[in-house]
Amino acid sequence: MATTPEPIKGVPRIEGNPAPSLRADHNSLADWVRDHIGENVASKAALPTTYNYPSRRVFVRDENTFYAWLNAVDGWVRDGGGHRIAPMGVTAPGLTPTRTPLLQTGQIAARTSASGRVDYTLPVAAPNGIAFVTLQPHQNTGHEAASPPVVIEGSITRTGFGVFFGNRPNTQIYLPYRADIY
Repeated sequence: MATTPEPIKGVPRIEGNPAPSLRADHNSLADWVRDHIGENVASKAALPTTYNYPSRRVFVRDENTFYAWLNAVDGWVRDGGGHRIAPMGVTAPGLTPTRTPLLQTGQIAARTSASGRVDYTLPVAAPNGIAFVTLQPHQNTGHEAASPPVVIEGSITRTGFGVFFGNRPNTQIYLPYRADIY
């Protein structure tokens, strides 16, 4: 039996007009299903490079997790078991909403500039980037509700972010934050 792979998912197809061979055809398809459904590989380096299609999932044994094929540009990405957290407020190019963030928390203790800005550097740089930053202002620093701090658009990098306090120049601030990183 001569076969060719189906163009999208690589499922074998019978070529030409051969005489039917129920047992051989069935066994060939069963072998393909066995080898491709519930696939697993030893390491990320062993992930398939051909016949990939969006949503294809392969288990990587040495990391004890699944990887999913996104597309030819992004390739294989770690798949958190189907639970994906989309980055909110990300303005940097090339970030995709499929990376599961980790968490860094802390408190910014600094003096704002004459314009009300504070640039904060994370204690540990994010491996790939920051998905989003949540600020938790509190009243014991004397900030009025009319001038809450905001993250400065475009200031988020792998190593930190900028915060703006309206009407708070040269003011000592203590600001708890949460940075979701990936």
